[in-house]
Amino acid sequence: MSSESDASERADEESVSDEGSISGGSSAEETRKVSAAEICLKTELLNDLDEIEEKSSFSFYERHSSSPNPCLHVKGYGLIPLPLTARDAKVIARAGSPVPLPVNETAVGRPVCHTWELNNEQFKFENPEWQQFVDNVLPAWRFDASKRI
Repeated sequence: MSSESDASERADEESVSDEGSISGGSSAEETRKVSAAEICLKTELLNDLDEIEEKSSFSFYERHSSSPNPCLHVKGYGLIPLPLTARDAKVIARAGSPVPLPVNETAVGRPVCHTWELNNEQFKFENPEWQQFVDNVLPAWRFDASKRI
């Protein structure tokens, strides 16, 4: 690798100088002064985030060869086939509404994570075997369906 390409790579990396300026590139316009307090705050925040030990899982996947088709019916659209396609995911999103932001969080013009939800009147599982399957599987996952996530 040539010294010219090494210099280019270093210029592309963000660096903090001893004087408290952050350089995000090779031009002088991309350098800004940062106070020591801001650097300390960011460092403290990163350290605090590193200490978080999440004890729950965001999602779970397990294949069941004997699982019944739930026969998901979305009000106004009909039966949604599985496996779910991108088209049918959009159908479900159109039928639902954006998940509200938690208190004290903001978003500019749209919901965070683009998460949508249906209320229990907007869909149903038409296959009666589906509920029995869910009732049998959830305890094995140590999941309490009576608690709101």
